[in-house]
Amino acid sequence: GMASRRQSRVMRTADVLQAPGTASARLGPDGLPEKAPTASSTVPLLGRQVWVGWPHHRRAKVTMVADENVTFSGDWQHPHAQHHSEEERAQFPKETEYHRGLLQQRLAMELGRVHVLVYVRWLAHYARDVRGVPQLTWSESFSCYPL
Repeated sequence: GMASRRQSRVMRTADVLQAPGTASARLGPDGLPEKAPTASSTVPLLGRQVWVGWPHHRRAKVTMVADENVTFSGDWQHPHAQHHSEEERAQFPKETEYHRGLLQQRLAMELGRVHVLVYVRWLAHYARDVRGVPQLTWSESFSCYPL
């Protein structure tokens, strides 16, 4: 397409992990976390409801977190760990690069190196029962976001 006449912006993210019971990561001189997140450090996100997507946020539920070595699923109190094979470890950088590239091309978000992938299920249906208690139904398929 045509180049924009206006100045473009690129959003750069810093430390976005602030799960219950975790301290905020220490930031280095460049404003980025000194220690990269891992799947085990993001386990507190499992089962949590989050808002994802930009610029139109959608409610989702975190179902899995993965890094190069392991994938955690289930809920944060009783996570199920599945260790990756050599083939899966070799595939992980390609998958992270794919998701990082999507955000950079479509949303102009520069993430830098991605260490963790977060898998979510979209909210498919929201209703209240006769007592007014919310009944949430989550989609069968999941989407992946780099962290």
